[in-house]
Amino acid sequence: MHSAAETPGASGGSQPWQRLLQARELGIGGLLLLLAIFMTFRNDAFLTPGNVLDIGMDSSVLVLIAIGMMAVILTGGIDISMGSTMALSGMTVGLLVMNFPAIPVPLALVIGISVGSLAGAVNGGLVVLGKVPPVIATLGTMSVFRGLTFILCYAFNQGKSVSADRLPTEFKAFTRIEILGVPSLIWIAILATLFFYYLLSHTITGRKIYAVGSNAQAARLAGIGVGKVTFLSYLLAGALAGAGGVLWASRYASAESSAAMGFEFVAITAVVLGGVNIAGGSGSILGVVLGALLIGSITNSLNLARISPFWKLGINGAIILIAVIVDKRLSRRTAAHSDDAATLMTGKPAVPWELVLLAIFLIFNVSMALTTPHYLDMYNLFDMTVMFSEKAILAMIVAFVIITGNIDLSVGSTMALSSVSMAIAFRSGMNIWLAALLGIGVGALCGLLNGLVVARLRISSIIVTLATFSLYRGIASVLLGDQAVSGFPESFTWLGCGYIGDSPVPFSLVVVVVMAVIMGLVLHTTRFGRTVYAIGRNERTCYASGIPVARTKVLLFTLSGLFAGIASVFLASRIGNTRPNIATGFELEVITIVILGGVMISGGTGKFWGVMLAVFLIGTIRYGLGLHNINAQYMFLIIGGLLIVSILVNNFTGWLTSQRELARAAAGP
Repeated sequence: MHSAAETPGASGGSQPWQRLLQARELGIGGLLLLLAIFMTFRNDAFLTPGNVLDIGMDSSVLVLIAIGMMAVILTGGIDISMGSTMALSGMTVGLLVMNFPAIPVPLALVIGISVGSLAGAVNGGLVVLGKVPPVIATLGTMSVFRGLTFILCYAFNQGKSVSADRLPTEFKAFTRIEILGVPSLIWIAILATLFFYYLLSHTITGRKIYAVGSNAQAARLAGIGVGKVTFLSYLLAGALAGAGGVLWASRYASAESSAAMGFEFVAITAVVLGGVNIAGGSGSILGVVLGALLIGSITNSLNLARISPFWKLGINGAIILIAVIVDKRLSRRTAAHSDDAATLMTGKPAVPWELVLLAIFLIFNVSMALTTPHYLDMYNLFDMTVMFSEKAILAMIVAFVIITGNIDLSVGSTMALSSVSMAIAFRSGMNIWLAALLGIGVGALCGLLNGLVVARLRISSIIVTLATFSLYRGIASVLLGDQAVSGFPESFTWLGCGYIGDSPVPFSLVVVVVMAVIMGLVLHTTRFGRTVYAIGRNERTCYASGIPVARTKVLLFTLSGLFAGIASVFLASRIGNTRPNIATGFELEVITIVILGGVMISGGTGKFWGVMLAVFLIGTIRYGLGLHNINAQYMFLIIGGLLIVSILVNNFTGWLTSQRELARAAAGP
């Protein structure tokens, strides 16, 4: 691991032009200049004072969120809950000022910052104290915070957004108040930039943040409180997200449950584009601000050129992917980061987690059977399995990927692109079964791209699949827009809704069971399965031993895309149509299922039958909530909570076992 002070290529053979290429800020500035020149020739309105201020206004909230994201990434972490934190903060303040219009706007901003800080403290506590990997902790809280936002909305405003006519005039006008001709929102972004530039570049705290991300073990030996610094970074990110949520509500004159959905990915785009190494330890705030301005300028250019807004998501994903590849080539630094907070306990629990999960499953189902009429109805139970068949298919292969110590956050987006490809082919006259095969093939190609970038370039699977999460969904949106394709033949819809003869057994359940048996046997009884476990336990040793690590990773990610394509066919068949936003949120639920099933996110452990048991547990929870007519939004809380709790329980039981083993060793023979 390089220190923060190291400059790649600064050896004796370094040339001035190489150092110039490595000045990421200069490169982004050049891109901004080229974009400005190009757009000025295309549209005279681009460089007008009014449009420049619009770009500044549109970029200001992104600057705040990107700075917070930078603080976390510098320590080697990541926070993908920032968009949900923004929504929670904006909704909380929106409901307050709706009911108490006399609340001063600065006080409302402070309240929003407090809400965000609390959310950041939860994230920091999970990562530092709970030893939950940052991506899993914030993936879980992303769901929890979004669920809390929906619940607040339903509890205090009948599920409706806080619209402009219910917000005080002073609150709506706050971001547009001009000081020296510049709106206050831009001034807030400028002041935040200056403050965090000073904090990171000229204070001991800032140097500690860089040191922790550069080498946590060395920082600890140097007397730096790694846990405290990491916690502080999440606290700062939460505070900025809280402020961003309030300013978002003021800027757009509404507070919505779905506000800032996916905004964390745009922030990550700005951070990576700005030259912050995704492994932590290096990067400048100037680069991040320029990255945010470039994204804002590109969005503005698309609007002026009257290009479909559906391009935006795909462009963001492509920017992340290209930026990390270029950074890899320029710096020759690996993006795979071994973070202490992401290292789980390795002690084997006294009671196998799968047995604990089985007990939870039985207790839940017995209690539901005793309290819920028709819960044990055979037809209802079999129909329940139809509803989660696609997630079961995804969980099978995602389990393999996670056991190797990797992750695939793009499976839901791959499903969308596969399904849209199938639909377009069908609409153009292709036979539905050939179109379905085409869609599955597109899914496999998406997985192959993920695998090649992860394995051949050795870039973190988190950031690669985070990029393709946006890229694949964006391409699907560009191809189909906001349309839906339906009218599939009855033979095709039977695939996802049909039954075996006159029995209540769905065809999809048979497919799931057969695939599960095959995948379970492959994982637990074959050489390939042993290779998967070995890579997750010690990848470096596998490389040294001649095990085909890269080839195995490429194959697994390709299979992940293939299985996503198969799942998309079943989903389109079951619901009778397809559109670009299908399978939204599937990645969170599938990862929850795999982790809940006992697969360690650090890789190397887990049993396939535990994953399948988790599939049925999540399915029965949804089924039970539906019979009780409980709002589906509560599933955000349940899924995110289960994801976090399962990791905490695994960590705690592993810690207890480790302590017991240490005590035995100390006692001697």
